[in-house]
Amino acid sequence: MLTAEDIMRDAGGEILAGNGKVAFEHASVDSRTCRPGDLFFALRGQRVDGHQFVQDAFARGALGVVVRESFSPIPAGRVVVRVEDPAAALRRVAAARRQRSRVEVVAVTGSVGKSTTKELTAAVLATEGDTLRSPGNHNTEIGLPLALVDLQPSHWAAVLEMGMRGPGEIRSLCRIARPRVGIVTGIAPVHLEVMGSMEAIAQAKAELVEALPASGTAVIPADEAFGPYLAERTEATVVRVGPGGELWAEAVTSRGLEGVDFVLTDGRAREAVHLPWVGAHLVKNALLAVAAGMALGLPLAQCARGLEAVPPEGARLKVNVGPYTVLDDCYNASPCSMRAALRLLQSLPGRRVAVLGEMLELGPQSDRFHRELGEQAGSVDALVAIGPRADTVRAGAVAAGMDPRRIHTFPNNEAAVAASALWARPGDTILVKGSRGSALDEVVQALVRETPE
Repeated sequence: MLTAEDIMRDAGGEILAGNGKVAFEHASVDSRTCRPGDLFFALRGQRVDGHQFVQDAFARGALGVVVRESFSPIPAGRVVVRVEDPAAALRRVAAARRQRSRVEVVAVTGSVGKSTTKELTAAVLATEGDTLRSPGNHNTEIGLPLALVDLQPSHWAAVLEMGMRGPGEIRSLCRIARPRVGIVTGIAPVHLEVMGSMEAIAQAKAELVEALPASGTAVIPADEAFGPYLAERTEATVVRVGPGGELWAEAVTSRGLEGVDFVLTDGRAREAVHLPWVGAHLVKNALLAVAAGMALGLPLAQCARGLEAVPPEGARLKVNVGPYTVLDDCYNASPCSMRAALRLLQSLPGRRVAVLGEMLELGPQSDRFHRELGEQAGSVDALVAIGPRADTVRAGAVAAGMDPRRIHTFPNNEAAVAASALWARPGDTILVKGSRGSALDEVVQALVRETPE
């Protein structure tokens, strides 16, 4: 647990009120999530200043706050620590907790599949002992330190997700987390508009493998086009997974909504696995997770049991069964994740509907990627394209031979929901996927609560 005295030791500052030995249950930067016993870091953001919400944090039960300036009134019995910069203090405290810990850290980055791989890796490592994992998508210069602040003496391992919005960000996160195992799930055209090129994306992701010690392990897909480049950028041992790698899967069999079966092997041992999450494309993520476990000394059989015990709430794709079977995959989208989701939809029985939103941050190649998306969706029973590039998706589907009468385009989610009777029927399996900025969760919510006559 974290105390005010810990903050003073690791980040400096002064205690303005309260007992410095009081321990806090959890750290937060959002007053709305504060629970009794929490410590609230008042960070200054681009739009709002956390100092405006200090009293709200106290009202929700926060036991202490970290601020850059004094304030009043201070509720009785609460702890107030003043530092020069609360955000920097959070990073310093997290780095110090990591440095004092003997925990094994696995870091996960990549253009797609980070959260899925993180959850699978945590499930594998949990077979050995208490394992910390980044909650949700805590993968930024704020989220990752928040995760590490929760590090406890009982943890033997931590699985931390690392996001990337620009060069140097992953390097900075590695200085805090000091991983011994690094997983790169793959390099894909995500944030292409920001980064400018695939090569720039690969350079930014390579910061993880560069940070690994020589005694560490870098885990990458065997079919990764930038695999040789990543291998050149690290002193760590490189383990490749998938066909042609050191660990691979055989006899992959999709069980539809029941999950996927496969045989896990490294050429010496074989283990049958039933992964209870939906989608054969997740086998690659599972292989990455197992390779990380084996790098930390876990046997293949133990890793396999961890995959089978993965908690259902960790799955990125959510399945809602009601009037329709709704595959909620609207957390995010990129060309490669769209392809995987469409392959999953096309493998399922019954009438299949794809509701697709825009893929954002693709830069000048956006129209090409959206046209290709339409081509890939051409074999579903009904296609619903929403947003500014809906007509481009439609053109791709028509070019692939899809009957235009089975294609529906809408400018926004509201219009698509209002016209759902045109494209949805009771018993349909409906995939809903798009970038977070498309807010397709609005469509999911409408479909889940709808009761057809």
